[in-house]
Amino acid sequence: MKIYNKSYFFMGLFCLGAIPLFVSDIVPVDWWQYGITIGFSSLFLYRGLSKEGSERDRVFREYFKETALSMYGPLYSIKVNLPWILIFIFFPFALILRLVFLIWIPTGVALAFVLILAISAVYSIGIINDVKGEIEKLK
Repeated sequence: MKIYNKSYFFMGLFCLGAIPLFVSDIVPVDWWQYGITIGFSSLFLYRGLSKEGSERDRVFREYFKETALSMYGPLYSIKVNLPWILIFIFFPFALILRLVFLIWIPTGVALAFVLILAISAVYSIGIINDVKGEIEKLK
């Protein structure tokens, strides 16, 4: 067995290492968390142990920036990282209000933020998938 990408392989082993913790009830989890953990583990192990998966990932990393730049212009990085930008704006603002001014963020504002964050995540994932689809067409 040959390891094509060591970082993905070790991340897959790390995720797989959580299963014994779940089974021995050291970390109590629900049934669906087993599926998510096994899914992430298999994804990372596939990319680490498969020549095709490793090569595909390398091609995406190599051509993503130039393809996204040609498709979405110079502001593509804002569109791709929009959820992170929103998080880094909202949380410091909320912490300053809470810790300095002793003002709690209303529940409606927090729910609106979560909704906007979810929409921005779906938008960013869509852009990433469009760019990956374009790379697959070209290569």
